[in-house]
Amino acid sequence: MIKQVNKLPFGNPRRDKIFAKLFGKYGERNVIKDNFICNFGSNISIGNGCYINHGVTILDSYEVELGNNVFIAPHVVISAVTHPQDANKRRELIIKKVTIEDDVWIGASAVIMPGVTLHKGAIIGAGAVVTKDVDEYTVVAG
Repeated sequence: MIKQVNKLPFGNPRRDKIFAKLFGKYGERNVIKDNFICNFGSNISIGNGCYINHGVTILDSYEVELGNNVFIAPHVVISAVTHPQDANKRRELIIKKVTIEDDVWIGASAVIMPGVTLHKGAIIGAGAVVTKDVDEYTVVAG
């Protein structure tokens, strides 16, 4: 379904209707650019005024919640699922909710790992791999 939606031009009301059906919650005034990828969609909640740029991937085997006015740059990966480091347990899944609160900005090619909360106003630098919660209005990079 995502491939079909990505073919629709921005501003097309049909595009928003499809996204509203795809996601668990889908607010108003959101922009989702081309080549968006997700596992299910129904585990994703998106507030109002969010901007999701080209090539963003959300691995939503569990809940992923975006607040209001969240800006996500190109090629970001948000993952609510991973595997254990122990090779003998690698077939198991580790699933944890990802929460991204209001007014968060995530830079290009950043990776947000399972169980992370990005609190209000946090800024994640391009290319950062975030494995722990980020406090309000904190900038993290690297």
